[in-house]
Amino acid sequence: MIQRLPWLLCLLLPTAWAEPLTLQQALQQAAQHHPNAAQAQARLREAQARGQQLLVEYGLSLRLRAEARWIDVPEGSFYTSADDSRAQLLLEKTLYDFGRKPRLQQSGQALSAAAEAEAEDLRQQLEQETAAAFFDVLLADLAFNTANEAMSIAYIRYDRARERLELEQVSELEVAERYASYQDSRLAVRQAEQAQRLSRERLALLLGPNAEPPAEVEMPTLVLDHPLPEFDTLLPRQAHYAPLRALRQQARALQAEAEAARRATRPSLRLEAAYTEYRQPFVTRSPGSASLVFDWPLSDGGQARSRAALLEAQAEQIDAQTRRLALEWRGRLLETLQRIQRLQVEMERNRARRDFQELNLDKKRALYEMEVKADLGNAMVQQSQVQLDSARTRYRLALAWLELAQLTGQNRWKPWKEHKPHANE
Repeated sequence: MIQRLPWLLCLLLPTAWAEPLTLQQALQQAAQHHPNAAQAQARLREAQARGQQLLVEYGLSLRLRAEARWIDVPEGSFYTSADDSRAQLLLEKTLYDFGRKPRLQQSGQALSAAAEAEAEDLRQQLEQETAAAFFDVLLADLAFNTANEAMSIAYIRYDRARERLELEQVSELEVAERYASYQDSRLAVRQAEQAQRLSRERLALLLGPNAEPPAEVEMPTLVLDHPLPEFDTLLPRQAHYAPLRALRQQARALQAEAEAARRATRPSLRLEAAYTEYRQPFVTRSPGSASLVFDWPLSDGGQARSRAALLEAQAEQIDAQTRRLALEWRGRLLETLQRIQRLQVEMERNRARRDFQELNLDKKRALYEMEVKADLGNAMVQQSQVQLDSARTRYRLALAWLELAQLTGQNRWKPWKEHKPHANE
């Protein structure tokens, strides 16, 4: 009789965890080490830098200028040196530009908000992928157990058939049939083993570049009994969907920058101050100076209008993408609610099947002990299959609740508690 070997996976798969990997550990490690996490932070820093770049001309400008200069000294001049070099410290500060700066500030703030929403979307995608990969590992283990039990029973039947053949109680055809069934079950076990390995490799890819496939994973505690909300009551939650928030903030940034571009030909009031050291200090030269400069570019050849038109066109494209995504969101929301409702009914059906299989197994075991029937193995395999089906439904329902939480920005519908990092993390 072929026995189940729970230690086989530990021999085949290296592990970096001395204890079973939990779902929270997997989510935390993926959030820290997956490239998506680094990409989200890079996008946020890029947006912040872009916002600062828009306002660079309004900062305090301080620069040093050195000029090596030679002149032709006129005849009879009191100064005979041709060296008229100088060093100058210049300070400039725009004081007022008649409304352009506030628009640029709005654009920078919107860019940062868009990047934050994009980063949140990346985190949510990673959370969904990591949880799905984690559940796949659990399901692969259950599938292996089911296939292994079926193979054990198939071997027992084949072995008994061979014994009965020696007693001329069965035909060679029946023995061949049992042997073929046993070989089918062996193939199923090998496929289940490969699925175990592949599921762990896929999970490890999400946990970071140096992560090893876990040998064991711990079954999580899931909260799946949330009351199902109505579709109409969730429609206002569209504004909390991260990809939509990102697009709307991008459009807002472009519109604000376009308005600033239209104001590029408006006047500005600027403070300019300088301190100069001269090689030849003429009487008419003063080392220090300060000016209040009123600058009005009367014409720029249409550059401001062209820049504004380009930005407005880009904003219109973003608006079109936003409207399309809003329609897709409604469809996804309805589909997710229907999937949750369907899976809830499926959970009830699986519970009924599980209760029946438990009673049926007790009956078969009693009959087996009384040597009335010998099909206890079938009942055991059926019970394992029901457990596998129940787990598959349970994990699909967990992912559906997670998707609803992400679509609506309502974390209370998450099927697990969020990880709260410690202060030293």
